[in-house]
Amino acid sequence: MKPTKTEEQHIRELELSRRLQMLEAEQQAAAEAEKSRLKELHWMHCPKCGLALTTQQYGPVEIDVYPQLPGAVAGRE
Repeated sequence: MKPTKTEEQHIRELELSRRLQMLEAEQQAAAEAEKSRLKELHWMHCPKCGLALTTQQYGPVEIDVYPQLPGAVAGRE
């Protein structure tokens, strides 16, 4: 028995909906992976020069410092 036109249309709509959901999930996973990759790439590096930073404790405060340049402290401008 052949499906009617309305049944075929309903099946196409369901298939399209399923494919769109799969594409959205793939795009979201790719975006999360890219965000994680960029965080790993830039974490604890100077935003201007890319030099690796270390942290030091000064009392209760932890700050980011340049290990190669004594006295230079990374912070917001």
